[in-house]
Amino acid sequence: MDNKKVGYKTLNTIKKSATGIEAELLLKETAKKTTKSWPQIENLKFEVNYLTDSILRFKIHDSKNKRYEVPVQKDFPLLQNSPQEKDETKRKYSIDLNYEEIKDDFHFSITRKSSKTKM
Repeated sequence: MDNKKVGYKTLNTIKKSATGIEAELLLKETAKKTTKSWPQIENLKFEVNYLTDSILRFKIHDSKNKRYEVPVQKDFPLLQNSPQEKDETKRKYSIDLNYEEIKDDFHFSITRKSSKTKM
């Protein structure tokens, strides 16, 4: 199977804010044809929340159909004394979104700034 044929593209612009990123994704037409025998989710939502200078949370989920989600712990010890880091230069990680409408492709990576390690 050709990996260029499967995947998602951005449905509209990617929304960036001081606290995170949000994007609507749409299954590529070539993916629909290539994976027609598999279950398909046509629309996904990609969300990133910057929690602290060391922690982010990302989530990719079906934007049209609700599913059970494991509850997120409200009193997370690592978040107790660390305020949400809104200044990108102070974060210990970077998130790189690679999307090109011409290539009809969307992907992302999270990189540790100190070592340039992709996680």
